[in-house]
Amino acid sequence: MHRSEYRVRYGDTDQMGFCYYAHYLRFFEIGRAELMRSLGATYRSIEEAGVFLPVLEAGCRYLKPARYDDRLGIEAAVSRFARASVRFGYRVLRLDPEAELLAFGFTEHCFMDRAGKPGAPAGGRHRDAGARAAGERGRSAATVEDRGLARRHRAGRRRAARVRRASRSPGTPDRDARTRRRTGRRSRSVPRPRAAAPPVPRSRSKSSA
Repeated sequence: MHRSEYRVRYGDTDQMGFCYYAHYLRFFEIGRAELMRSLGATYRSIEEAGVFLPVLEAGCRYLKPARYDDRLGIEAAVSRFARASVRFGYRVLRLDPEAELLAFGFTEHCFMDRAGKPGAPAGGRHRDAGARAAGERGRSAATVEDRGLARRHRAGRRRAARVRRASRSPGTPDRDARTRRRTGRRSRSVPRPRAAAPPVPRSRSKSSA
């Protein structure tokens, strides 16, 4: 994990006095570039070697706003290093008066050559640096990003379950009826009621002549 520092400027804030939300992706880029520099590989050297890193996906979770003149710490780490892609995790903290987490997120990149074709980078210091960063992540920004996304996924599933329960009216069919409608068969857990036997007609005896 590598930490960079950044001071929020007037031009970074919006009408509310908050650091504009889109700037956090720029903070991620700063942290990513300095992380790679600390590992001995800059963006310039990677691109000169014919390897490019276009973004496939990006995400950010905002917890508290940053304001003008805040001193920020931007932590970056490699959370996953695959054959043809790499994923970075980030944390943005307010450093004064004490460290306070403001946001966390991730970006995922694929490796692409000059012809625009995705593929694994050639061996050498670039791949060794990425593998070393992925192996040393520990309890870093990448760990926080992974756990944060897992919590959001679990919370989303719980909200969806509450919405499903709330949408059921008192006249909602029971589980057996829903199973029969979905599969055309009754649920095995609910026994099928036995049909009542039809009444046996009574025979009339013939009167003697």
